[in-house]
Amino acid sequence: MSTPFTVEPELLHQGARQLDQAAATAEQASRKAREALGSSEAFGPSGEARSVADAWRRLVEARALEMGELSEESAVLASKVREAADSYQGSDEEADGAIGELGKDMDGRLSQDD
Repeated sequence: MSTPFTVEPELLHQGARQLDQAAATAEQASRKAREALGSSEAFGPSGEARSVADAWRRLVEARALEMGELSEESAVLASKVREAADSYQGSDEEADGAIGELGKDMDGRLSQDD
C-alpha cells in the first residue's frame, strides 16, 4: 500500500520566502564583488602588479556573475514554488467547497427521507 501524499501550502510559501531572501542576499553579494574590482593601479605600477590586478579582476568578475546568476535562478525558483503553493491551496479550497456542498446535499436528502 502506498503512503498518502500531502502538501502543506504554507510550508511551500515559507520556502518561497526563504528563496526570495537567498536571491536578495546573492544579488547583494554580486554588487559587493563588483565594488571590489578597484583599479589596476591598486596593485602597484609594475608589470607583475598589473598581471595580478588583471587576474583579480577576472576572478571577481566571474564570482560577481555567478552570484548574479544564483540570484536570478533563486528568484525564478521562488516564483515556481509560490505558484505550486497557490495551486495546492486552490485545489484544497475547491475540494473543501465540493465536500461542503456534498455534505449539504446529503443532509438535505437525509432530512427528506425522515
